[in-house]
Amino acid sequence: MKNKIKVIVTGALGKMGLETVKAVINDNDLELVGAVDARAKGEKISTLTGLSGCTIKVERDLDEVIDRTKPDVMIDFTNPQAVFNNSKTALNRHVTCVIGTWKKCLPIKRWELP
Repeated sequence: MKNKIKVIVTGALGKMGLETVKAVINDNDLELVGAVDARAKGEKISTLTGLSGCTIKVERDLDEVIDRTKPDVMIDFTNPQAVFNNSKTALNRHVTCVIGTWKKCLPIKRWELP
């Protein structure tokens, strides 16, 4: 049996974040292990998506979610102000990042991983 890729979605309460959550849940090769949003109030993914069976709640603390769930991938659909720190947090924990956040002329910053 093939291991599923463990995924967390940041910006999960936004339009694209919520669609990403649904796509991950419906993909047989992926497992949604966490959902993060700065506006989270503990909303259940199953209530937000209408997809029963998902017990995950949207949380605010990215560090805590990563440390607890040990994801393989973080998909970020936050905003240009948050994406850099989210990516840095994930990469420092060896989590692969898929960035959907975009803004024209957003400067690219570089940093060294420890």
